[in-house]
Amino acid sequence: MPPFWKYFSYIFPSSLGMNAYPRIMSMGCTLQDIRPLYIGLWAQVLVYFTTSCFVYLHHIKKFVSFQEE
Repeated sequence: MPPFWKYFSYIFPSSLGMNAYPRIMSMGCTLQDIRPLYIGLWAQVLVYFTTSCFVYLHHIKKFVSFQEE
């Protein structure tokens, strides 16, 4: 797989999760063995959570300014 598509796939949780799941279930890997994938999933959690908080805050401010008019 070309490096561009490999790194592009890391923005989707399914890519990291589906790389980690078979390693744990069939190969008997531990969390230490899949640590980069595990950290990548948690990094996505932080990014998506932060993004959703900013979007939610934007909607609240928009709603409040609409109510003041």
